[in-house]
Amino acid sequence: MQELYKSFLKEYINPYFKSIGFKCNKSNYTKDLNEHSIIFNLQKNRFNWENSTSFTFNIGINIFDYFKLCDGPQNLNDPKVGTFWFFNRRLGWYLPEKGDKWYTIGRELKYVYEGEKANSFENIDLSKLTPVENNNIDLDKIFEEIKNDINYILSEYPFSGTIEEILLSLINIQFSEIYIYKYLVLYSIDRNLDHKKTLLYFEKYNDSMDKWKNNCEKHNDYTLFDEFKDENDKFTKLAKKYLKI
Repeated sequence: MQELYKSFLKEYINPYFKSIGFKCNKSNYTKDLNEHSIIFNLQKNRFNWENSTSFTFNIGINIFDYFKLCDGPQNLNDPKVGTFWFFNRRLGWYLPEKGDKWYTIGRELKYVYEGEKANSFENIDLSKLTPVENNNIDLDKIFEEIKNDINYILSEYPFSGTIEEILLSLINIQFSEIYIYKYLVLYSIDRNLDHKKTLLYFEKYNDSMDKWKNNCEKHNDYTLFDEFKDENDKFTKLAKKYLKI
């Protein structure tokens, strides 16, 4: 099955990404624009069986000057070091159903739940679970599904637009509002953009910090919040100086 998977990448996935302007480098498909790269990172399931291979894509952007503005490491050659891991989600979260999605070549076993919708795992009626087994070896069909999903994402999200347009669109799919609004404030300051817009982003940042703090109070755990304190203080001081507040 691994050979079929490798053949699928070589004959379907790699040519497709090249046809829409992406460069292929091992498991990364990237497209460089003026201020950022669009990245599709291919991820194999670590629990693949001998007779099946499952995989998905992590999708996001790598902003070239993110760490320059955010006072961090400058080596952006490796997406793991760059901002891709701040601003990426698995493919399924960009689709209307908003959930994890994997593609399988070979044997696939799924369970269809025919009971009433449960609000927790403990309330699921296990007798209502029916196993359904498929043997997915129609590569044309698998590729068509992947292509439709990716084409939908590229048409619905402004990945080729401005940094502002992209980041604001990502808020709706569980991205960290704190990092998004922090970068938008720094980006606006660096580009000397509209003062009112910069102030709005800073207010949104503070709102996000308040939400995080309230959540920490609720769970009585300030560990991560306290670790972020120095970074937050430094950023807040810079923003207030620029905004003259």
